[in-house]
Amino acid sequence: MANLKNQIGGGIINPSATTGSKKARVQTARSRKLDQARRVYEEQLLQRIAGLTGTVSEIDQNVDDLITLSGVAENSTDLGTFTGDVLTDNITVKAALQEIETALEGHLPVIVEVHNQTGSDLDKGKAVYVSGTHTSGKPTVVLADANGAGTYPAIGLVFEDILAGEDGFVIISGFLDGIDTDTPGWNAGEALYVDTTPGELTTTRPTATSTKVQKVALVARRHATAGSVILIGAGRTNDIPNELVTLTGVALNDSDLGTFTGGIITANSSIKTALQELETDVVEAKKGERFSEYRVTTAVNINAAPPYQFTFNVAHVEDTNITTRTTANTRIEIQEDGVYRFDFRSTYRSNTAFVGLFVYISINGVITKYGGAEGLVGGPSAAFSSSNGSHMEQLSSGDYVEMFITRHASASAATYAHSDHTYIRVVKMGDAR
Repeated sequence: MANLKNQIGGGIINPSATTGSKKARVQTARSRKLDQARRVYEEQLLQRIAGLTGTVSEIDQNVDDLITLSGVAENSTDLGTFTGDVLTDNITVKAALQEIETALEGHLPVIVEVHNQTGSDLDKGKAVYVSGTHTSGKPTVVLADANGAGTYPAIGLVFEDILAGEDGFVIISGFLDGIDTDTPGWNAGEALYVDTTPGELTTTRPTATSTKVQKVALVARRHATAGSVILIGAGRTNDIPNELVTLTGVALNDSDLGTFTGGIITANSSIKTALQELETDVVEAKKGERFSEYRVTTAVNINAAPPYQFTFNVAHVEDTNITTRTTANTRIEIQEDGVYRFDFRSTYRSNTAFVGLFVYISINGVITKYGGAEGLVGGPSAAFSSSNGSHMEQLSSGDYVEMFITRHASASAATYAHSDHTYIRVVKMGDAR
């Protein structure tokens, strides 16, 4: 019992002491776990920080690259200045893009780079032509004019002043502004031609046969400093050559040939119409000249006072489509409208010492044409002589022709004998005009 007490007294665990010791052990274990978790977390955090540091460095590098790409300094708020006249200085990227878009959709000109090898400055707005090639490969340009030796065509106008020996630009198509269109008096809508003065333009179309005609622009605005023109960009002489205008025989811009003195070509017709009318006449002439010929085959004596009217008793050749005889064969009636030629002749002899006879025709009762008269000097057996003539006139269907003979006032009134060599030939030359 005593031993038991001793054992209990000396060996039994104090509850309080036991509880405290357990707590300590728990706390120790917890501390170890917390330390372990803290070490794991710190390691993970350090790894994350290390990764983040690399990312930040990469971002910094990318930002630097982007700044370099932008072409402006770090912390800049705009793009700074530009050398051209399209973009406004000190604008943002978006504003710059907008202005470029607007320019592309607007009147952005077509320009070429050239070299000024003339030894003098080339002023803005002057007309130039290509004279050769510079060692740089760029074309060289010289002031153009319309009547020089090889000084045309103009390729365009100087875009901006080009100093002697320097490169510059020539506008060949598009809108050129900032020039003086007021001093020369150019109004909007007027055409501009290369002038005979080197480099100059004029609103007056050149007319001399030795001058080339090249329209290069239209005036868009009249103003002393802000004038503008629109380049057409033909790059060649681009109008009717003056020598061709002179060759036509009519003035520039005439729409017809005007009047003619003959009876074949219709007045105020075109070249084609005139050629057609001439061709038609040639064709008619080549048909063998449609004609009728009527003769007096019986010799007659003139006893009555002149004039004496012939009776055509024989139709040697008769084209009844153009003529026919009427009224006892004394009249020849026209059957077709047209232009006709009349060849007529009378052969006679006289029994007197002096004779002067005339043969003539009348159209619709009006004396139209006399033949030549001949005088004969001789006895009763005087030789034969003749009187003849020719006449051309435009006639209509139903018109008629008659033929007569009369004597000169100084001729005697003796009897005259007419042979059978008296005739009239009616030739249709062409259609009526």
